[in-house]
Amino acid sequence: MEYIKAKDKGDARVFANNLHIGGFPDGKLVGSPVVNPEVLACGTPIIGTNVGGIPEIVIDEVTGLLIPPNDPIELVNAIQRLLEDKDLRGRCGGQDMMLVEQSFSWTVITKKLCVIYEEMI
Repeated sequence: MEYIKAKDKGDARVFANNLHIGGFPDGKLVGSPVVNPEVLACGTPIIGTNVGGIPEIVIDEVTGLLIPPNDPIELVNAIQRLLEDKDLRGRCGGQDMMLVEQSFSWTVITKKLCVIYEEMI
């Protein structure tokens, strides 16, 4: 396992394509990290905590695994499970790309924003 600091935005896709598992196990997050949809778009399952907006992106057993915040034992268990279960990794990875296309593509985001703006007018 290797901890890698933030890369240049242009390197994100190359970086994410080389991951077996992505993760953002932060227990203090209020929103949703931008990196999660980027990693999902590459078909990489994610381990995330069930705080903030993370559960909207990391759907437990579908796009990755959700763990409680600040629980290093559960984090290790989730990493081990995804590394050992190739079928689970594959299922989650396949669902990842579909979720990103259906919920986080610029076309979808633009349509959602237009609806919000129209409701405000």
